[in-house]
Amino acid sequence: MLKRMRLVAAGALLIVGSVASIGFAQSQNSPAAPSRNVPAELTVLIPGHDVGDLLVDATNGKLMFPAPASPRRFESWDAFYQFARHDLNAVLYTDGNGAPIGVGGKVGRENSIYLVDSARETVISAPDAIVAYVGGIFGYFYVGDQLICLDPKLCGGLMSPASTGDQVVASLGNNTIFCNQNSTYCALATSFVTNYVVYRTSGSATGQGVGGYHTASYFCWKNGWIPWVCYVGYGTNALSVSALYKQDTIPLYSDQHSAGNVESIEARNWYIGNGCSPMAYACKTNTVCGHHTGNSGAIFVSGNTADGRFPSSCQ
Repeated sequence: MLKRMRLVAAGALLIVGSVASIGFAQSQNSPAAPSRNVPAELTVLIPGHDVGDLLVDATNGKLMFPAPASPRRFESWDAFYQFARHDLNAVLYTDGNGAPIGVGGKVGRENSIYLVDSARETVISAPDAIVAYVGGIFGYFYVGDQLICLDPKLCGGLMSPASTGDQVVASLGNNTIFCNQNSTYCALATSFVTNYVVYRTSGSATGQGVGGYHTASYFCWKNGWIPWVCYVGYGTNALSVSALYKQDTIPLYSDQHSAGNVESIEARNWYIGNGCSPMAYACKTNTVCGHHTGNSGAIFVSGNTADGRFPSSCQ
């Protein structure tokens, strides 16, 4: 249940609660789609100047995310690490003996991204670009014959008893909705610290709630035969997110992203590996402080979220 509180000083209505759907992930089927097909462009993954930095640009209709059509397979962890360094501009981390143990980095995502499930003729909103790129709609990949589950919500039921290393250690989340006084405009906000043994990620995201900009995204056939994402966008907005990452109460670094006419925007770090490096930000982060803004025309809302081990340190 959501709790409502009035912020007198801010002149806004704050709705606080653990909302399962605030992760901005949803599925939309073609029967409810608009009648006019507008094929989306492919999402662009832009490596940053620094190794480890990646921008996922889905603005201006680039909603079709380039995910694998079947689970990816790698002969070894080293082969996967090479793939991640090439495709995701990832940092390679090693143990004390210089042996590779994982890859990771920082991701900014501008706008929501969608995957195609051609078997069900459905599109699926994917809140995590790393899971989407590596695991697709399946949420897992293979190293040799071993199934590596990145998101147990998608593939946890496929793990065998021998795959205990992929089971959930902790999955946390804090979700909030910020609205103007009469609730004609609302922004969604979340911060999260998610720790699985193989995959670790943390960050903050801002999404569009009531008013502002929205996209109706749905399954279609591009050129009459290619499974694709089509969409209709309407409205206007500007969203921003700022995430401060901490190890306990000690700040590690901060990251900020903003964009206009988008459904959501996100900053996150990530790590995938056969062992977690103490040098990787995603392995060190256990507290995230998020600051979120949203506006449409003269309407402006803002607020803060916090998650992890020491959320009170964000105040």
